[in-house]
Amino acid sequence: MTVMLFAAFTLLWSHCDAQLRLRANSAGDYTILLDEQPLLYGSGVAIISEQEWFSSDANHTVTDDSSRHDGKENAPKPVAKKLVLASRRLRSDVDSIGDYSGWEETWKAGDVTFVTIAKTYPRVGNIIAFTYNITNTSLTGTHGADSGDVITNYPVLRKAEDSFLEHATYLGWQSSQVQNAIGPEEERKNYGITTGPRVYVNSAAPVNTAGVIILSVFDHFLSSSQTNTRYNGEKADWIPGISRSVLSLPAGFNQTFLVFYGQHGLTQAMHDYGKLMQATHSPNGKAAKRADPTLQYLGYQTDNGAMYCYCTEGCVQKLLNVKAYLDDINVPIRYLSHQGEWWLKGTDVSWCVSEWEPNAAYAGMSVKAFREKFGLPLQLYAPYFCNDTKYAKSKSNGGNFSMLISNASLCHGAFMTSTPEQASVFYTALFTLGISMGMMSYEIDFLTANYYCVSALTKSVSAAEMWMDGLNQAAVDKDIPMQWCLAASTNVLLSLYYPYVTNIRASRDFRNGVSYKVGFSSLLMWSMGVAPSKDTFWTTDNMPLATQIGGCKPQGCPADHTNASLELHTILAILSTGPVGFSDAPGMTNRSLIMRTCQQNGRLLQPAKPATALDATMSSKRAPQNGSIFGTYCGRGKQTVAFILVSFQLTASWMLTAADLWLPSGNLATLCNTTRPGQSGSDSDVGSDSDVGSDSDVGSDSDVGSDSDVADSVLLVYRVRWNEPPCITGHAASQCVNTATVPTTDDGSAEILTIPASPKDGSFTPYLTTIWPVMCDNGWVLLGELDKYVPVAESRFPYMYECTATGLQVNVQGSPNEIVSVTALGPHDGVPAAWVYVKKVVLGETGSTLVQFSATMATD
Repeated sequence: MTVMLFAAFTLLWSHCDAQLRLRANSAGDYTILLDEQPLLYGSGVAIISEQEWFSSDANHTVTDDSSRHDGKENAPKPVAKKLVLASRRLRSDVDSIGDYSGWEETWKAGDVTFVTIAKTYPRVGNIIAFTYNITNTSLTGTHGADSGDVITNYPVLRKAEDSFLEHATYLGWQSSQVQNAIGPEEERKNYGITTGPRVYVNSAAPVNTAGVIILSVFDHFLSSSQTNTRYNGEKADWIPGISRSVLSLPAGFNQTFLVFYGQHGLTQAMHDYGKLMQATHSPNGKAAKRADPTLQYLGYQTDNGAMYCYCTEGCVQKLLNVKAYLDDINVPIRYLSHQGEWWLKGTDVSWCVSEWEPNAAYAGMSVKAFREKFGLPLQLYAPYFCNDTKYAKSKSNGGNFSMLISNASLCHGAFMTSTPEQASVFYTALFTLGISMGMMSYEIDFLTANYYCVSALTKSVSAAEMWMDGLNQAAVDKDIPMQWCLAASTNVLLSLYYPYVTNIRASRDFRNGVSYKVGFSSLLMWSMGVAPSKDTFWTTDNMPLATQIGGCKPQGCPADHTNASLELHTILAILSTGPVGFSDAPGMTNRSLIMRTCQQNGRLLQPAKPATALDATMSSKRAPQNGSIFGTYCGRGKQTVAFILVSFQLTASWMLTAADLWLPSGNLATLCNTTRPGQSGSDSDVGSDSDVGSDSDVGSDSDVGSDSDVADSVLLVYRVRWNEPPCITGHAASQCVNTATVPTTDDGSAEILTIPASPKDGSFTPYLTTIWPVMCDNGWVLLGELDKYVPVAESRFPYMYECTATGLQVNVQGSPNEIVSVTALGPHDGVPAAWVYVKKVVLGETGSTLVQFSATMATD
């Protein structure tokens, strides 16, 4: 991968007044300081060449075997040769992040020249980078048995004892489902080849001013690893590098690592870190993704946990029955995601595919014929390929493609995957076949297994990413958007390069339970510009069929599969901004539940960002008791028109404050100044295409009003239970909403509302809280479509709304002739947002209309 140069972006992600500084000495020690106080210490440089370690401190070795982190108490300590310092100089230059100054050291390890550069970025102030280069000859003899170990020991970072890092809350991501790892125990073990960024949050500070440190690999994501143990057994907190499964590094190879600081809480830090990563890795400096129907429209799925995932007979007719039933009750699915059990497969390993041809359970019907009968496009699926696949040249029955066999000892069996060199050709042929069958989207499953279980791909520093490049190139050439499933956090970082990777699974399989754990996986994905995907779900408990046909295990369903729990899964799916694909059996769908997620034509009504765990989750003072609270917002460009929070499994009530509401353009104190709805007749940017789906203007001053425009307070109206009590036209707003006033000078501690404890008889029953800022000076506010989970979605209100002289107006879009109920609040007796106005509008043949609210209008 080539890191692209976008130095002009350097000012966009810095919201930082505090400064990181780097100090080094001639002994090779270095210190990262935050506001002149030590934050991280580093020392020593080491590299392995021809199976021998060379170290800058070779005269010092550890003799205490207990210091090894891998349990190999009796393993001998390596004896290092001296890594010779040849030169040391100050250096100023520019890289993909921007202008930097730093220390460059040139080292000699035998015939290998190893150059290290520690960098600071004066124009940004919150980034330190460490880069090494192998300049003159290839590095060989690096291979080790443990892929979690690394080839180089640079940087070697330890927390300073008196810094906030000593008591910070740790957040990382682990496993092949991007699940979060939180707390000291997880920190100690969360190392290895699939781990991504390491995040430390000052849990003792207010959530909106908490310091955050992010330690991250900057490139070579799939071949990198992270450890906490030096070559000689000494402990550290972070030692990143290329995995020792790699056999050699070529001359000219270089790698960079980041220390990133944010001082406005976790969400803001991840947002700004993500902006940096997108600016330096994504095409055109932004992770703009190809339009994907699976992210735009309601679908039906057959994934693990779906009612027909394990279908064994009459499967074509069963799925046709599903479609007929959903048509009959007017549930507008727009595609079918058809997954594991459709295809011919062998017995080598679970879920492998032998050929993209339907198996006997589909009664001889071709996929194309089925698609024509079903009447909708397909998302097709493949993980890895069985050892008997006819696609492989190596098989006796012949094939057209060079394929590799996995190492069965690394995985749960042997399978085949294409070689890196033929990945583009192979997947182009596969996608061509899929398109002929009606495919419009592709899901690749067991993504990490496709390369981490194949020794030939882990022994090369570039092979795995070459394989991924080939897969992506085929998607580009055939115009097929992709979902990645069973991906690691390193894949989330790699997706920066690929506009056709539109979403990545953020949850476990629905069948196994706890697929609601998406709050932190979604945070990482959102920061990298890719949509999180929450797995399939049901809208009823589907009993007794659930345990009879494979939706659950025969012994019973998980606790989160009851009727009382399934609204939570529905809400999380629509708030994910990823696919919304349910999977009930015929006769089992709760139509009213599923239709709260979409328009009449199936177009999804989504928020502006995925729902992610609130920053307070990481606080030592304000964390909710057990359970979860996820938050998101609705808005367009700089205009934020609603906040949405979903809470569940809380064992006690919890007070929401202004600091808990994250905004793309600041906090509530700046809301009136930066996100005011456009005034009718003004030159506001409402309706401009330049801001669609973008917060790239964050930090821009172009639209910010003068200080005289800043209101003293922000009035908020809110509902804790999304649909009750109802807002009735011509009635006082106090009958259906509550209000809170937040001073704009507040530090974030102003209390807004109490999130209730979860019902004792249904811990998975969600509370969906919606909060609307009253932004119009005339006292009007748009509540939107209150019979939907996301009442002011951009797909329904593409230009949000405009304040007029006497009220507000809003453009409403949807299906031709769709009836939409739109609610607004207006002033009454001098009190803003005190009276309910509801208009039922028919969108007409164009599927669009302008709705105007004013105090003089007739209510209906």
